[in-house]
Amino acid sequence: MEENKQGENQQNENNQQNNAENSNKIAKAFDANIKKLVAIVGGKENLYSPKKLAKDITSKLVEGLVKERKENLEKEIKTDLIAILDKKVQLDKDIKAKEQEFLKLKEQKCKEFNEAISKLFAKVEGVEQMETDYYNTLNSSGNTADEKK
Repeated sequence: MEENKQGENQQNENNQQNNAENSNKIAKAFDANIKKLVAIVGGKENLYSPKKLAKDITSKLVEGLVKERKENLEKEIKTDLIAILDKKVQLDKDIKAKEQEFLKLKEQKCKEFNEAISKLFAKVEGVEQMETDYYNTLNSSGNTADEKK
């Protein structure tokens, strides 16, 4: 059982060493590729590169790439700006329409409220008038009885 554990530990160590070696190889290859790229675009003079281009050609290529990228970005920005402005215009229209709907709803609800409260006030006035009428009726009945005596 201990032999199995030792074997597994040895295998794990070997795997870790292989992974570390692979990582180092990848990192070295990456660094070498970056150095070659720098050399191609007019970087370090002492770096060996079998495909190194002349400086004037390289600078023209870089300028062309930068110009092309800049033009593409300007087009993208212009397209995005147009889309944003169109969305803002639509937003303003939608807000105005919703505000109009809200004002109509508010007016309708206020009208309904006014009608309901007018009915309530009419009932209150009706009670007051009924009370006044009852008292007047009762008072006038009492006066008639007194007059007959």
